[in-house]
Amino acid sequence: MARIEIRRALPTAHDAAAFARVERTTLGDSDLSPQEMLLVLRRAEQYVYLAMADDRAVGVLATCETGAQGGIRLELDMLGVLTAWRNMGIAGSLVAAALHDGRSRGCTSFRAVVAADNLASQKVMARAGLETSASGQSLLTQVFADDPASLQLPRGWTVRLVADLAQSAPENRDWALPGHWGLYLSDESGREVAAAALLPVQTMACASCWIEKLVVRDPEAGQILFRAAAVAAQRRGRDEIGVLLPRDSAPEAAALAAGYQSGGVYHILMGS
Repeated sequence: MARIEIRRALPTAHDAAAFARVERTTLGDSDLSPQEMLLVLRRAEQYVYLAMADDRAVGVLATCETGAQGGIRLELDMLGVLTAWRNMGIAGSLVAAALHDGRSRGCTSFRAVVAADNLASQKVMARAGLETSASGQSLLTQVFADDPASLQLPRGWTVRLVADLAQSAPENRDWALPGHWGLYLSDESGREVAAAALLPVQTMACASCWIEKLVVRDPEAGQILFRAAAVAAQRRGRDEIGVLLPRDSAPEAAALAAGYQSGGVYHILMGS
C-alpha cells in the first residue's frame, strides 16, 4: 500500500486539476472548472488540502477563513476520499491537518456543516474534537439566474445595506462581525422591522452568501427580508445564497415563500 502524504494544495494547475478530479468523483458539488479552481487556490483565505498516494490525489479537504465574532473562523467545507481509499483514516488526517494549521495561524473557531445522513463525516469531525452546536437544521438556498435581480417593497418601506458589520454594527455587540454585510429593513414609519447579517464566501464550489444572523420583528417582514438578501447577494456577484434554519419554523416558511429551495437537513459542528 502506498504511503499517504497530507499536504496543502499549491496554487498550481497540477493541484487544481488534482482537486477537481477527486471532488467530482466523491462529491460532485462544484460547478468550477480546474482553471477557475486555480483562481480560488490563489486567494489568501483559502486553505485546501490533498491526500497524496504516489503523486496521485486520493482525498481532498477544502477550508477557508472567515471573519467571526472576536476572531477568525475556519470553515471546513468539502471533504472527500476516493472509494478505494476509504476506511484508512485519510479523512481524519485531512481534518487534523487543517485544524492544526488553523490553530497555528490563530484561528479561534472551526465550523463544519454536515448532512444529517452523512454519518461518516460526522464521525470524522467528532473524532477531531468538533461538537454539534445545532442539529436538524433545514438548508435553504436560492441559486441565481442570469437575469438581474429586482425587489418590490411595500409602499414606503426601505432597505439599507452596510458593507462591514465590524465597523457599523448596531448596539448589539453580537453583530460586530468582520467581513459580514448588514441588511436592514424598515417599514413606512421608519421602524426597523427586520435585519440580517450576510457572509460572502468564496469556496471551491461557488461564490456564495450565507445568512448568518436573522432578526424579524414583524410577521410581514420575514419574506421580504429573505428576498432582499437574495437581491443584495446577486447584485454583488454571488452565485447563490443560503441559510440554515430550524425545521418547521416561521423563518423557514418565510424563506420558502420567498423562493428559496430546500436542500435537506444538516447538523452544525463547532470547535475551538
